[in-house]
Amino acid sequence: MKKEVLRIERGTKRMGKSAGIQDFSIQIYRGEICGLLVENNLERKMLIRILSGEERLDYGWVYVLEARTKWEEYPQILENTVRLIDRQERCIPQLKVKENIFVMQKGIPWRKSVKKLCASAGDFFDFLKCPIDPEEVIGNLSPLQRKAVEVIHAYVSGKKLVVLADMDEFFTEETVDTFFQLVLKLKTLGMDFLIVSNNTRVLFRYTEYMYIFTHGRMRHRILKSHYNLEHLYSVMLEDVKLNSICENVLPGENEVLRYDQVETKYGTKLNFSVHEGEIVNYVSEEFESWKMPAAVLEGEEIVKKGNIYIMGKKFSPRMFSDAAQKGIGILEENSHEAAMYLDGSVLDNILMLVSAKIGLNGFSSKYVDSLEKELLSTGEFTREELHQSVFEAAPHTIQKMSYYRWIVFRPKILVCLRPFSSADYTIQKLTCYLIQTAVRQGISVLILSMSFAEASIIGNRILVNRDGTLYETNRENIEKLFR
Repeated sequence: MKKEVLRIERGTKRMGKSAGIQDFSIQIYRGEICGLLVENNLERKMLIRILSGEERLDYGWVYVLEARTKWEEYPQILENTVRLIDRQERCIPQLKVKENIFVMQKGIPWRKSVKKLCASAGDFFDFLKCPIDPEEVIGNLSPLQRKAVEVIHAYVSGKKLVVLADMDEFFTEETVDTFFQLVLKLKTLGMDFLIVSNNTRVLFRYTEYMYIFTHGRMRHRILKSHYNLEHLYSVMLEDVKLNSICENVLPGENEVLRYDQVETKYGTKLNFSVHEGEIVNYVSEEFESWKMPAAVLEGEEIVKKGNIYIMGKKFSPRMFSDAAQKGIGILEENSHEAAMYLDGSVLDNILMLVSAKIGLNGFSSKYVDSLEKELLSTGEFTREELHQSVFEAAPHTIQKMSYYRWIVFRPKILVCLRPFSSADYTIQKLTCYLIQTAVRQGISVLILSMSFAEASIIGNRILVNRDGTLYETNRENIEKLFR
């Protein structure tokens, strides 16, 4: 039978005037890495504080190492058992790695033991297969390496559970594997981990099971055998009807964009239309062809056969600007690529694209003021966010900027390249809302993706390119084509 390191049952916590945490129930087992995905940022911060013992529950039961704790004692017990590792810097930059790990440890006599432990640090790091030099000064390490030192410090301190929270900004494809090799090694030595993150790549790769917390309650527990994006989307969005906002926006009869037997050098044949107010998904698992509908519009790929029509008129693109002038917006996969002017503000970047449509009048103070008022009236931006540099803007602000550049531009159709590829679920949900906003403004949307999970998130009409043949299906039947 599995043994528990931590269990919380029916935990509640008011947050100001709101109900806040209404049901926080979680079981974390020994020898396994648990994941926790929390949709709301304020709820996530509160849960992290509760787990680390910094915040007391209003109600609930807490078990540590399978023993029920006394209500008045449990925060202190959690503090002694759990180590929180998040964005906050806890290492002393002026000290060496080994000194940060061994110096001032509780229960270790300074004169008798610390020097011996520091002297053996090299062998200890070799045993852990940790590439960090224990003689290195902390100030010379990368942010993620410092977090690795904090994890080792937690192990030496005798902590049973490490909560890794809000560390997505430290994880890159180049560094994440090295960090988790250390985590997995310490796991074999008896340390347990809870990863609080919205990064599905990290959660899917390194956890054995994960909990989903939304709308103040723990909703689901998903085992690793059921990890896939489609299942996660269905769980997260079960109470949200993505198409409900657009249900009154019915596709019109007029064609906005039509590919008429279009062929390229890859042999892919495009033969479909997009109508007014319509959301169409185009999905291909082939790397060479998934982007093809956008590539021919931008002039990146030459049309060997067939024709493209925009609002019934033949279109022969030479470059990206040709498409924009004809009413076609193209949004790249990485939203930061949409920030064409990196030294400008969020408002500047929105303005630059609009000015390409209306000319020099777009730079007049009168128009700038009217555009700012229009953006503020949407409720999506604050004045501070609009005047932030894109370097300083949060990912959510960048994502909103990327879409509102085109929403304000008012193209006939917006072509979105893998808009749901972000590992952060909250960004994915925001993207759904932004696409719906574009449709409500009369903009048709063509979504290009490489997986049926991404293609089944929003919109009912789905075009599937398999082996050069184009099939049309809907959200209910798309999975059949991939069996």
